[in-house]
Amino acid sequence: MTRTFIVAVLLALLALPASASAYDNFADSVAHPDGTRGKDWAEPFAAKLSSATKEVGEPDHAGYPGGHSHWISWRMYEAVEVQASVCEASESDLLIAVYTGDAVGGLTEVASESEETGSGCAVVEFSAKADTTYRIAIDAKSSPGTGYAVLWMKSYAPNDDFADATVVSEIPSTMHVDPQLATSEAGEPDHPGNGAGNSVWYRWTPAKSGFARIYNCDYWSGSRIAVYTGSSLGSLNLVTSGKGGGPCSEAIEPRFQAKQGTTYSIVVEGYAGKTWKMPTSFGWVPQRLLTVSKGGSGSGTVVSDPVGIECGGICEAGFYWGPNIYDAPAVTLTAIPGDGSAFVGWSGAGCSGAAPTCEMTLEGSETAVEAEFKALPLLLVTPPVSTSPPHASPKPKHPKRKCAKRKKKSKKGAKAKASKRRACKR
Repeated sequence: MTRTFIVAVLLALLALPASASAYDNFADSVAHPDGTRGKDWAEPFAAKLSSATKEVGEPDHAGYPGGHSHWISWRMYEAVEVQASVCEASESDLLIAVYTGDAVGGLTEVASESEETGSGCAVVEFSAKADTTYRIAIDAKSSPGTGYAVLWMKSYAPNDDFADATVVSEIPSTMHVDPQLATSEAGEPDHPGNGAGNSVWYRWTPAKSGFARIYNCDYWSGSRIAVYTGSSLGSLNLVTSGKGGGPCSEAIEPRFQAKQGTTYSIVVEGYAGKTWKMPTSFGWVPQRLLTVSKGGSGSGTVVSDPVGIECGGICEAGFYWGPNIYDAPAVTLTAIPGDGSAFVGWSGAGCSGAAPTCEMTLEGSETAVEAEFKALPLLLVTPPVSTSPPHASPKPKHPKRKCAKRKKKSKKGAKAKASKRRACKR
């Protein structure tokens, strides 16, 4: 709570003089008579003790007669550890007491304190019970001082310890807790990014598998979230971790693949400067559905990046939003023609053209795309044609005939020569 806010509260009270003594008497102590604030009331209450009195039958608070008391009633609707403190009144010696009971003369003390801390506060802590109204008196041992005393109410988180983790039954769901008074218990690990601090615990066993996210977007910018498996503090195994606050995005919030039937222990850490409750939300990372079909006379396969579509076999898949939770998923599809086929083109939302790769954004909750393949014509196989001249069959060889050398003969041998030539020609 900032000092500026405290000053604003005090100035508002100063502007209403009647409010200074509005809770002087026990009978006027009901802070929220309409019951609309109840268990969530954690605003500071300021009162000027110097204008207050002690009524007949009022007990001595913390053993001191006092004489400048103001009363506040606070009804608890759940069992929780509470811290109440009164601070800031100048030149006063403050005290505080907590009671149960319905009449000023019939009160039972729950807790009281008359010694101030180093910061000038009187502080009590007590275990509040559900459906019980507590009467809180602030007073001064002697001098009421000249300024306003401010009552602060803080509640300890019931899921402060690992063993007392709040069970998350179903998601999506949002739970509120004030981790300001949470503590780190013995044996608790140093959680990534924050160490071990004012941590609270949740426990979740999913009824189905899926991609889960835990976030408290735009709240508690200094908070951290970590997810573990393991049945005890000494056997925890870190699954994922991240910052809880700031704009929701995959880069900072913890997301993980939750498995059906596996128990997860989830720790959330705030920091001690907060005085209001922190919402922590559990949910599934949103998906958008993409369906791919194939058409045409040919065959082929379509695959996706990120992995999910392999059509062929898997022709429908959900893709997660991201990296920013408010951004639509980006998917790249690639068409691979089969043997004897060629890719023709895309049709449907987000994909068009004849390029085998399509980069698309899934804008709607469901998107359908078709890839068309065509069969290539068959080629006839014929024997190769030779370009060399045809081979002629060899002529049969005849035995070479030998003829005797001709010799010059006399004329009287002319008849014999002619007969010899005829024999050679044959």
